[in-house]
Amino acid sequence: MFLSGHRATSWIVPDSCEYVHIPTFDSLLPKRAIKWGRTPFLNFTKPEAIAFRSKFIQTTFDVFKPDIFVSDFLPLGKFEELYDPLISSTAIKVLVLRGILDHPIPADSGLFAGRAEAFLADSYSSILVACDRRICNVETELRMSPKLTKKLSYIGYVSPSISDSDIACTRAERGLSKNSRWVVCSAGSGKNAEALILSCIEASTHFPAIFFDIVAGPSSRISIDSLRSRTSFPRIRLHREEKNLPIWHAAADFVVSEGGYNSLVESIAGCAQIIVCPVQQMNCYEQLTHAKRLSAFSPISVLENPDELKILLHASLGRRIPAHRPLRSHNLDFAGAETAARSLLSLRP
Repeated sequence: MFLSGHRATSWIVPDSCEYVHIPTFDSLLPKRAIKWGRTPFLNFTKPEAIAFRSKFIQTTFDVFKPDIFVSDFLPLGKFEELYDPLISSTAIKVLVLRGILDHPIPADSGLFAGRAEAFLADSYSSILVACDRRICNVETELRMSPKLTKKLSYIGYVSPSISDSDIACTRAERGLSKNSRWVVCSAGSGKNAEALILSCIEASTHFPAIFFDIVAGPSSRISIDSLRSRTSFPRIRLHREEKNLPIWHAAADFVVSEGGYNSLVESIAGCAQIIVCPVQQMNCYEQLTHAKRLSAFSPISVLENPDELKILLHASLGRRIPAHRPLRSHNLDFAGAETAARSLLSLRP
């Protein structure tokens, strides 16, 4: 059973599983909703929104009675809404970390905020790090206590399984010939990424022989309909969101992204050349650091100044792009999904 505030859960979760969509703080808190161009789902104060989500989760726990609970990144949720459900649950508790986080220092990190660090040390049985150990040493970088370090296990990157035939089929469906070149631009959730998307649209108009798919993201404040007049279909396509984005990342010749975890590992799983342009101007440690470290294993260019994106994209696309190659051996541990599955299935309540 998956509990998530992301609507994409509805098309990610397989038929053999179920999911519960929990209203997000971006739709429950008026200020957050207005910031992202949404109409508030319910007009809550912050304490009311936290209590609402906590009761929502508690009800699911009461009915489903999980044997194992797996949390992504935050052991108690964004505002500790998981505390009451977890404190009363007998489920084995497991935390999954991406590896490199936005804040490398625990005092500044939501990971260890409030009661989270003590709860993680006392109540969670293990911490699975979804990263290659050569890229990040979380015990050192997060200054973990010995009690937390004992719980750590590196499982490798979690990425969809992409085959050569998957890539070939995807490129054929896009209408690409053997010599066609394809650029996929994606901005993750789309929050604060308007400048990145606009730069990609502008650049796409200067390369009449190259195919572009530009995905603004579900939380983008960009009006896709108003921008379509700038593009020439079918060579250039604009999307709010796209279910097939993971395979697009792997099948493209170039990927332009904000440098989020999923975008990077999906692109590396194929053979795309990657341009990373972080969009969180005040808080992009994870995006910048992760991309720079991965660049030792995969062709990644990193821009610390988004204004330089257009220049680099022009330079990259202006050069002769080599023929699309089969999957590259990047020498990174990408067995995270399989390793995590074995680890979780080995647990006994």
